[in-house]
Amino acid sequence: MKWLTVVLLFLLALPSYSQGQGQSPNGPPGPIGNPNNPNQGNQGNQGQGQGQEQIQNLILQDPKLLVPMTARNASQLALPTSVSLSNLSIIRNVLLNNIGHEGREIGLWAAGHGDFVKEESTSQVTTAGTIVAADKRFCDHLVLGLAGGYSHSWSSSLDMNAGWGGGYSILFGRVFYINQAVIGGGDSFETTRIGLLGTAKANSAGWFFSEVTQAGYIAKLKHLSIGPYALLQYSLAGNGTFSENGSAAPVTAHSGSQDSIVSDLGIEASYDWKKLTFKTSAAWEHEYADTTTFTRVNLVGIPSSTTTVSGTSLGHDSAIVNAGLNYKVNDRIAVGVGYIGQFGRRNYESNSIAGSVKVGF
Repeated sequence: MKWLTVVLLFLLALPSYSQGQGQSPNGPPGPIGNPNNPNQGNQGNQGQGQGQEQIQNLILQDPKLLVPMTARNASQLALPTSVSLSNLSIIRNVLLNNIGHEGREIGLWAAGHGDFVKEESTSQVTTAGTIVAADKRFCDHLVLGLAGGYSHSWSSSLDMNAGWGGGYSILFGRVFYINQAVIGGGDSFETTRIGLLGTAKANSAGWFFSEVTQAGYIAKLKHLSIGPYALLQYSLAGNGTFSENGSAAPVTAHSGSQDSIVSDLGIEASYDWKKLTFKTSAAWEHEYADTTTFTRVNLVGIPSSTTTVSGTSLGHDSAIVNAGLNYKVNDRIAVGVGYIGQFGRRNYESNSIAGSVKVGF
């Protein structure tokens, strides 16, 4: 039986007792054995056997103990979901930085972005992605658009490909605007972690969804535009049940999901100088949902070992800093570059760069 194999492997990994010493099964080492007294040595061997028997009986009574003993880093299996939530925030920022209504009936644009996210419990996750979009202006105060994108994320323990699509709208007046975007998509991923007597790997797929609403007020003073804005984003990501292979104690990760609700309160400004436009913004972001990831796992073939493991708990507050530069090539074409950083959040930091090309008709 598989569980018996795991138990035996665990017992073999236990530190052995010195042949000449006695060991109390529940306390510190006993006195050194006297080679001229065979009974004292036998007492040490009996202590060792009793200790192993107690551990084996304990595991047989509660198989859940096998998971923390043989898969101590199983919390890494929640990484695909946390990366999806992080990517949704990145997509939000790139999307909102590029949509607009300035002087065009039909707009086409594309953006590429590179992102570097660090959580305390994982290695750095790098993401490279692209977004393409098209929109049309209706009447004098409404723009509707469609957008889609692809991204690839990787680290020492994850390799993920994701695709998404959605739509957005812009309702605007002389000094105010309301942006709204809804996107959804799916991903495929491979996880890798150091397991018992081998490397544990798994392949699976997940899904994600996000809705964003942003409203702002813009005061225009000659070449300067400045004003406050507020944002609310809801995100949800998850994956189905999947099992590992490649180690002596692979685990099955059960299906699950995690949500995120964030708000931003900030100020944004832009300045036009000839063909250049400088843009910047700063905001305080707050996460309302629980930031600790929980995953239900059990050793493959041992359903009774099902237990819940938790990942790193992230902070709830952070600062979002945005800076960019756009250059108007002619009346129809503009190019831009930008930077977005998230700082001050406990156990989390994000840095992103993006470049874009816009064509208006």
